Amino acid sequence: MRSDRHVRLGWAAALACLGVLPPPAAVHARPRPFSFGSVEFMPAEGRLPAARAYIAQTVRAGMPLPEAIAAVQGAGVRCDAPPTPIVRCTRASLQRPPDGQVQDVVWTVRLIADPEGQVTHATVTRAVYGL
Repeated sequence: MRSDRHVRLGWAAALACLGVLPPPAAVHARPRPFSFGSVEFMPAEGRLPAARAYIAQTVRAGMPLPEAIAAVQGAGVRCDAPPTPIVRCTRASLQRPPDGQVQDVVWTVRLIADPEGQVTHATVTRAVYGL
């Protein structure tokens, strides 16, 4: 006699074959969008390279400054008002490493624009301060 669980799994498999449901692997295969909050859960040596790669892919030279600001804000930073050619965007959080001392983690993205308001380049840094 089949259990209810087997019947449910059978229906799910049948629907997946018909294209009604995505295969289970496809559900988990979607990459998550980058965020400065989630990057903190990566291995320590990969955090800054991942953030720099995101900025390099997202903020391009010649991009209008408001568009660049919106793109980095979508990754979880807050930006200064842009009347100056250098816009500073930051995200701060607290972490408690295994040694038990609370630390302040600050991500800083700087968007540098020309006088016409087009991005010339962007930088990203990560700083950790003991409290």
